[in-house]
Amino acid sequence: MKEGEGKRQEKVALDKLAIFQGLTLDEAEAFVETMGGRVQRFLKKTSLVYRHDEKHYVGVVVKGAVQIVLTDIGDHEVLAYELHKDALFGNVWALVPETYCGLTVVVRPKSTLLWLPYGRFLTESPPPPKDERKEHVYGIVRQNIFMILTRLMFVMIQKIEVLSQHTLRSRLCLYLMQQARMQKTEQVRLPGRVELAKMLGCNRSALTREIGRMEDEGVLVCGQDWMQLKKKPSNE
Repeated sequence: MKEGEGKRQEKVALDKLAIFQGLTLDEAEAFVETMGGRVQRFLKKTSLVYRHDEKHYVGVVVKGAVQIVLTDIGDHEVLAYELHKDALFGNVWALVPETYCGLTVVVRPKSTLLWLPYGRFLTESPPPPKDERKEHVYGIVRQNIFMILTRLMFVMIQKIEVLSQHTLRSRLCLYLMQQARMQKTEQVRLPGRVELAKMLGCNRSALTREIGRMEDEGVLVCGQDWMQLKKKPSNE
């Protein structure tokens, strides 16, 4: 995997991650060590390009965020979704490594990731000697992964719902309403305009024009890194 400059090993409180919920710190650290996992911190924005022989690793967001960027047949980039703390990515490639990988993982600055050999974990039993607690640990982690993937499926459903809207304004409004619920605030924190345009399936110029119109109509208020809907969108 191509990794950008400014990464380094970092020790983290693994027991605070959703994937290890229900385990002690010693159990979580022992699990990662046994599996051959590793923690990495990225100081700068970094694009990770998966090679065929490395797609058996799955990533867990420890801190910060990662963006999953798809490339369509015309070589245009679309931001599929952004993942934050406790989210998991790369599970499909880990289980089916021969799957075509037409996407890039973009790690946001000052983010920390945990890498685990996902396929190995799902297919192997705890190493000897046989220990009931080790078996229990593996069962807890598998259950936690199921819950994390279920939440990820919800994120993907929301993304499909946004892209199914007929107009850019409808897509933007629905996205802001979704994020307001998730962030529990009316002032929604957003990525940059380029990333937001990719997320909404449009170009930056079109998005800027639509935001300007919405501001003029009193529908939208914008800050430096946030937006707030002032009126519910009317049927278009």
